[in-house]
Amino acid sequence: MSLRVYLERALSPEDRRTYETLFTLGPEWKHYSIFLSRGNEYPINGICCYVGSIEEVQTPAEHDLGAGGYLEKLVFFASPNAEIEIIPETLGPEILPPSEKVQEVLDRMNETPLVHPFRFAETGKRDAILLAENGKAFFEISAQSGTEFAAQELQRVLNQATGADFPISSEKKLPQIRLEVFPQSGPDSFQCTGNSDGIVIRGNSRQALLFGVYSFLEKAVGARWYSPRPYGEVIPRLSRLSLPEFSDESTARIPLRKMHYCCPFSSDLPDLKEHVACVADWAVKNRFNTVLERFNAPSDFYSKRGNFLRLTAIPSHNYHMLIPPSVYGESHPEYYAFNQAAGKYQVENSQLCVTNCDVIRIIAEKAREFFRNNPEEPCFPLMQEDGYSLWCQCPECEAVMPTSGGIYSGSTDRNVYLANQVMELIRDEFPDKGIIIFAYSFSVEPPKKVIPAPGVEIMFCFYSDDRAHLRPWESDTVAEYYLRWQEYPDVKLWFYSYHYLFQSLRMSTPDALTGSFRFFETVGMKGSSQESSVSWGTPDAYLIYLGARLGWDPFQDEAVLRKDYFEGLYGAAGAEVQRAYELICDALISRSGKLLYVCWAFFPAISDERIAEIEACYERAAQAVENDPRAMEALKDVRLYFKNLVLTVYAARRIDSYFRSPSPEAYHAAIAALDELDQSCLPLYEQYLLGSRTMMPHWRDGINSDFQRKFPDYAQPDLEHDDE
Repeated sequence: MSLRVYLERALSPEDRRTYETLFTLGPEWKHYSIFLSRGNEYPINGICCYVGSIEEVQTPAEHDLGAGGYLEKLVFFASPNAEIEIIPETLGPEILPPSEKVQEVLDRMNETPLVHPFRFAETGKRDAILLAENGKAFFEISAQSGTEFAAQELQRVLNQATGADFPISSEKKLPQIRLEVFPQSGPDSFQCTGNSDGIVIRGNSRQALLFGVYSFLEKAVGARWYSPRPYGEVIPRLSRLSLPEFSDESTARIPLRKMHYCCPFSSDLPDLKEHVACVADWAVKNRFNTVLERFNAPSDFYSKRGNFLRLTAIPSHNYHMLIPPSVYGESHPEYYAFNQAAGKYQVENSQLCVTNCDVIRIIAEKAREFFRNNPEEPCFPLMQEDGYSLWCQCPECEAVMPTSGGIYSGSTDRNVYLANQVMELIRDEFPDKGIIIFAYSFSVEPPKKVIPAPGVEIMFCFYSDDRAHLRPWESDTVAEYYLRWQEYPDVKLWFYSYHYLFQSLRMSTPDALTGSFRFFETVGMKGSSQESSVSWGTPDAYLIYLGARLGWDPFQDEAVLRKDYFEGLYGAAGAEVQRAYELICDALISRSGKLLYVCWAFFPAISDERIAEIEACYERAAQAVENDPRAMEALKDVRLYFKNLVLTVYAARRIDSYFRSPSPEAYHAAIAALDELDQSCLPLYEQYLLGSRTMMPHWRDGINSDFQRKFPDYAQPDLEHDDE
């Protein structure tokens, strides 16, 4: 059934706006909640968004419905005819209270005590262990075979912190810091105990031992690895290093932790390999336990660190990598999605035909080859294509789950069905291996008919987009969906997080990220995949660092982590930079009545007053660290980014002005602002502070397209933009 919603709003006698949307309802939907929102989202999961029609956006008017006014008409049209009952009592706030089931999880989550990330568990006198004083070491380092790299890292940082030489020796001339491995299965775990007779750091693997060494150095000398930038390693200088008697132990609450780093690997920039190597090393120091994707590491890089898992040799969204259109598109179009409306198979912008026997066989063969070549890997990635790619509507796929609820309904059942079939073909040879798939976009809702087979793992993707402040239980469906996935006893659930808050993607704030990790861990998530970008001068940098810490233990005290990060990385400027950071986070949250209309989307209308307030923080910060070269370099990167953000705001304002009052003059002003914005990206890009030479290219495409349509006869020499 098709349902059209028509809405008319009056802001003033001269400004009456109409909005409409069309979506489909399946026969299984008897009750449907409509969430009124701005933006061009897909109508799924009980959410119907409305936008101004094409005709509406051509006229100058206020398109933000949060601006006020009153509702003149709200009309529903159904085809075929249907009885529609509107229940006023169901109208509610933007954020609904959690259900009883979700509240039970929140209660358990809130009962979990927070952990101080940098404090020893003391068992005796505070100054019981004297390691070094006035450049002289009173301990030596003893290491088992295979733990040499961990011993060298311990030696390097202790030497740098104290100026003393801590020898690596087994002669026992001095009390020892002993490094030991006791192999055990299960999540990474380490123990660290110390008294005047010696210190012992143990791990249940070589990898876990290395994590234990880094944890010891964080607590003992205050060492930090805030970022892979040259100034990101912070090691204090100490004339005296003494420790209390202590007994620490720590186990990763999330067993598998992966950093998905979106870097321009195809770039011709110099020193790219060195940059990625620095990121990989940073990821290890912050306790990710899988390799950095697409990092072509030297042969001994991970082996000396403990042989990390790879997990995804094939990057995300890999349906077409497994069944390449360049290989099969012409000869076997039936391998791809059948488009009912067109009456033919669609190769591009499509998913796979999940019921095609050859597709299943080819993928199973590649999964077998993957496990034969990588026997240590636990699962094979089978990841749907991104975005609005068409799902197959052939009769066999329709039998798996019909698309009566719209062309993207049934996506999850198809996704799971394909994984089940591949799992069935490889189980005889690899009974202990798994297939990992996305619960993402249209497939985030649990399946209605197809039950995941044993061995099928789920990568659950939650992003709040322009509602970056929302935690899972504040979203309309996220917490409920996750709990429903948990009802399948054989399924292992991962959480895919997005560490973006810069201007092109507003997907998470620190509070939302922390809440997400704590909520999903409370209900037993097994893995964390953290998507981050080349954005080390932006608010993202703290989100990337925070995610690494939360991946080990989501219940580390975020307030302590945040204060430590800004004070440690920016020295005497820490408080001012933290204040500026929090102001930026707040400014980048979309709020009703405070939005700019930019190319059929919206951008936060950050005021000049807010910009001036943030800039004043940075001015005071610069004065505070004028004699601290390392902190000044860190601050310099932040200010480069902030300049880029301000230019983004200015460009958004110009584009907003154009759409309200289209004219060649307004168009040229917007293009000039975009040109200036792109110029500001170049130094960021060249220094690995930003992953693109251009910012907001879709803005340029949108305004060019609109201008060509509205002013077709205007003599314009070049509407195209050279991204280089």
